[in-house]
Amino acid sequence: MTVRTSEVAAVYQAHFGTEVGPLFQGIETLTLRRSRVSDLMFFDPPVTGDTRFYEQLARIDWYYSADKHEFAYSRQRIPAGARVLEVGCGPGFFGASLKNHVYLGLEFNPTARAQAQARGLHVEATDVADVARREPGSFDAVVSFQVLEHVDDPGVFLESCAALVRPGGRLIVSVPSADSFMRFNLNDVLNMPPHHVTWWSDRCLAWCAERYGLRLTELHHQSLSDGGHRQWFLQQFSERALLKYLGIAPTGPMLDMGLQGRLRTLTGALAQILEFGFEDPMMEPRGHTVVAIMDKPETEP
Repeated sequence: MTVRTSEVAAVYQAHFGTEVGPLFQGIETLTLRRSRVSDLMFFDPPVTGDTRFYEQLARIDWYYSADKHEFAYSRQRIPAGARVLEVGCGPGFFGASLKNHVYLGLEFNPTARAQAQARGLHVEATDVADVARREPGSFDAVVSFQVLEHVDDPGVFLESCAALVRPGGRLIVSVPSADSFMRFNLNDVLNMPPHHVTWWSDRCLAWCAERYGLRLTELHHQSLSDGGHRQWFLQQFSERALLKYLGIAPTGPMLDMGLQGRLRTLTGALAQILEFGFEDPMMEPRGHTVVAIMDKPETEP
C-alpha cells in the first residue's frame, strides 16, 4: 500500500485543522511494508509527529480519554502494592486511577506532563531506554497504552520495557489492532504517519513476546461496543458498500474528500439503521484495540 503525503496532509488539515506538511518535507509517498519474520507492518519512511503535532491533536476532546477500556482491563491484572511504570502516560488518567501502587510515568509532551503532575503523579520527561539503563528489572508492571504504534524504533522500545520488568513481573501493551476493521478504513490518516507509523497483528505481538524473553499470557480484543467505535465501523462499512454499488472502487486507503463528504449524509443514516443488527455482540467484528499481557519468567531461561 502506498499513499501520497500530499493527500494525507490534506485530510489532516480538513478533518483536524492540523498542519503536517512540514513533517513530510522532501517525502512524496509513504509505503506500508510487512515483515515476513515478525509480521510487523510499518510505514516507510517512518515519519513521526513532533511536540507541536501532538499538542494540536490533544485539543480534540476525545484524543485523551479519561477511562479507556484497556485501563480497567489492565488494573485488574496489576496486584496491589505493585511498582508500576507507565510509558507515555499522557495527562495521567491511568496513573491517577491506581490505588495503593508506587507509580512512575514517562511523558515528553510538556502540556500532558504538567496535567499528570497536577494530578499528584511522579512523571519524568525521560526516554524509556534511559530508565532501563538506570534501573533494570525494578518494576512489577510496565504498562504502555496506545504508544507503541507511534515510535519509530519499536524494537528498542519493547526491549527497554522488557528489561525494566522484574522476574515474575508483567508487561502490558495496548495498540490498535491490525486484525480489526481499521485496516480497511478510508481516509483514516490517524492510522498513518505522522501519527501511527506501525500496525500490530496478533502474530506480531506473539513474536515480540518471545523475542524479548517474555511469555504471552493474554491477547484481549476490545469489542466495538466497549470502545464506542460501532458507529465508526458501520459508517466505513456503509461507505465501502455504497461506493461498490456506484461502481467506484477505491484503489487504496484514500478517497476524494469531496466525494466522501457527499456520501456522509447517506452513510451516516445507514450506519444508524445497521446498528440495530448488532444487538447481539457475537455479530460484531473485532474492535479498535488489542491488549497484550506478557509475563517475565521468574528465572531466566
